[in-house]
Amino acid sequence: MTTHDILVIGGAGVDTTVYVPALPLPYADTHTVPPVVDRIGNTGAGVALGCAALGLRTKFVDLIGDDPQGELVRRALSGIDCSYGTAMAGTRRSVLLVDPDGRRSSLFDPRATPGEELPASLYSNVRPRHAHLSITDFSRKVFATLQGVPTSTDLHDWDGVNPYHEDFAYQADLVFLSAAALPDPAATMRMILTRGRATTVVCTRGADGCLVLERDGNLRAFPAAPLPGPITDTNGAGDAFVSGFLYGKLRGLPAASSAHLGPPASSVQSGASASSVQLGSPASSAQLEASATSVQSGVSGSSFYLGPSATSVQLGPSVSSAQLGVSATSVRLGALAGAHACTVEGTHEAPITEPALLAAHSRTFGTQAESGNSSPE
Repeated sequence: MTTHDILVIGGAGVDTTVYVPALPLPYADTHTVPPVVDRIGNTGAGVALGCAALGLRTKFVDLIGDDPQGELVRRALSGIDCSYGTAMAGTRRSVLLVDPDGRRSSLFDPRATPGEELPASLYSNVRPRHAHLSITDFSRKVFATLQGVPTSTDLHDWDGVNPYHEDFAYQADLVFLSAAALPDPAATMRMILTRGRATTVVCTRGADGCLVLERDGNLRAFPAAPLPGPITDTNGAGDAFVSGFLYGKLRGLPAASSAHLGPPASSVQSGASASSVQLGSPASSAQLEASATSVQSGVSGSSFYLGPSATSVQLGPSVSSAQLGVSATSVRLGALAGAHACTVEGTHEAPITEPALLAAHSRTFGTQAESGNSSPE
């Protein structure tokens, strides 16, 4: 039995990135574009690479094809402890159209085979502190095999209705999702908590930051982060956010250590929908002036979230997930990891490292640890 900080289930593939002059792409018989590049892609690979770069002991398991794309995945993830089964339909692929502002549109080929299952033998000898499950079809059956292991998932741009996502939404302990397709994000977050086992839901909201809702807790709003430089490519930024958040949860400050409220960063009306959440200033003037640019609303359905000034992270002994609630530190670390991803080219090739993340946190925040502003849900 091997011990890992995190087990990532499913979600590796190949991204073919095409840099286009505009989105939506105007119709033309031919567009001449810069070199088209094949890269490691998809959400599970991004979370695994991000967590490994942050020093978490990472195990990744998946089904990939016996094809050139599968070989690219194996090479790209060769520095991580991985186990693979064979995907009969081949390796997942995406074509990513990226405009000059870094916005992207993804054409996803899941290469799914109905009834395909992930052999438990690929991960039965792993004892993880946490498991993150991608929304690949076979992953829904893995929850039942992870009894006693805290789990998370990312529903991405779920509309709150599509039944495909429900097994993931209602079986995970920690749920990430985007507000991009939700008419009322707060209502969907409440629904996930009411119908499922989740204790925490994190909903990303573009330039408006994110909402965090915990079971028996308040709805908290965190404003969006300024970026450390110009946006280059937003691909993989949401997966980087998840990696940074999980790093904060597994290695960061316990919630009790960062729950001292300072001046409010935002206010959330009781029962408010997404449209009625009123956010205050996203950052101090000095922070904004130090940033070359900020995340634009609607970029890939992802954004990155920092609350008001906070202390730099002091990492102590690891604590169990049961001892950790959602601290502002976790949100901020996710924000910084995601912001970094926006300023580097590609999908997952250059995730932020642990020293760089902690240095960015120290540069960005002051000396007082604060939580996001909260109000009765």
